Amino acid sequence: PALIFSSDRSVQTQAQTKDGGRENSAIPVGTMLIRIPSSCLITVDTVSSTPFGKKLVNKIQSVSSDTLQNDKSDLILALYLAHISSAKDIRSDHAAYLATLPPPSSYNNIP
Repeated sequence: PALIFSSDRSVQTQAQTKDGGRENSAIPVGTMLIRIPSSCLITVDTVSSTPFGKKLVNKIQSVSSDTLQNDKSDLILALYLAHISSAKDIRSDHAAYLATLPPPSSYNNIP
């Protein structure tokens, strides 16, 4: 099992050729763009299986949904990702997944 992202429409791309020119091409509909093995994914279940994650899940679940602007699962995953991406001891099975995400500096606009 894996998480697979496929193109839902034809995507035009442009690449530089060896002689410095530009070459246009298209990625056809249905082309697999990225495949992330389930062992690398971070889910609420994988978060809950860690000591920090258990505390995080319990704390978020104890907060009333009326006081939150986001879904509890989304909040758990976002906070856990922030925690592990700043940790020095990132588990190797999560490192490959984290490498697919944009750098934290690109999304520092939390509402």
